[in-house]
Amino acid sequence: SLDKLYAINLRPDSSMIFVFDRPRGLERSQKPSQAFKFNETANYWDLTVVNHGIVVSKGGTNGGVEIYDELVISRDSTISSRAASKILTVANSNNIRGMSVDTVNNMMALTDYVVSGDSYEGRILIFDDYNAISQATGTIKPTRIIEGVNTKLKQPVDVELDFRKDSKYLYVADQNAKAVYRFLKTDDGDQEPNATFEYQQSGVGTTFTPGGISLDARN
Repeated sequence: SLDKLYAINLRPDSSMIFVFDRPRGLERSQKPSQAFKFNETANYWDLTVVNHGIVVSKGGTNGGVEIYDELVISRDSTISSRAASKILTVANSNNIRGMSVDTVNNMMALTDYVVSGDSYEGRILIFDDYNAISQATGTIKPTRIIEGVNTKLKQPVDVELDFRKDSKYLYVADQNAKAVYRFLKTDDGDQEPNATFEYQQSGVGTTFTPGGISLDARN
């Protein structure tokens, strides 16, 4: 509805949010309309617009989410640094990546995984009351965690909740497993995927690696 595209530019010294106006008309190279610098150096990963604010996921030590209130209505072309309105640390997180905030059903989901040598163990963190999360401070804990051998999760890097009212599913892109999994939103613990999608190039046998996911679930 804002007709803007928001993107995170990851840099070791200064990560930024780039904003592009009227993205459907963009072609080739395009300078951002606005740019906002983060106030700290962190492993930022995913971004979503909620109301007039922006929610950002970040991995690494003290990973979690940061909320920037009223950022999307700012008209400043560049801000030297932008302090988060809320910094929320997710308890016992390791490598938070993908994020989805479902304001219709009041949920948030995050991907996370642990690396041990060549072994990966992935999980999906589910928060059943996003409104409460958005008003919280300090450390937050997921309501449920989808994890375990039966989930087949290894290195989930993105997640999408179905935003339709009373919808059933969430979808996960797993980079290491080379698959997109569908789970029930109500799943908890070591649950098998409700469905699995893998894409192989015809005649070659190469399985493609999903690096992200976007869901269009209109009726």
